[in-house]
Amino acid sequence: MEATVLHVILYGTWTKDEHKGTWKANELTKKWWGQYTNALVDLFEFKNNANNKYYYSTDSNPKTNFIKSDLPVCKVWKNPSSQFLIDFETKVVRNQ
Repeated sequence: MEATVLHVILYGTWTKDEHKGTWKANELTKKWWGQYTNALVDLFEFKNNANNKYYYSTDSNPKTNFIKSDLPVCKVWKNPSSQFLIDFETKVVRNQ
């Protein structure tokens, strides 16, 4: 994932294998339920100072040459699916 900030909104892109897309996130306010649920996880910003590239992840372990921010950017919903889904209308097609 990569993103830029414009007027307190994150605008980003993501890629996973041959799939790609865009995403947008607003700043999360400190709602009471967000502090007491394990459904939300921290989203961290990672920066590579050599090339000024950024990426964002819920995994707190940085990729090589990237430095993790001291504090999370925001909270995001934990992915409830164990599979990567692009379209919830997708149906299984069996080869004949």
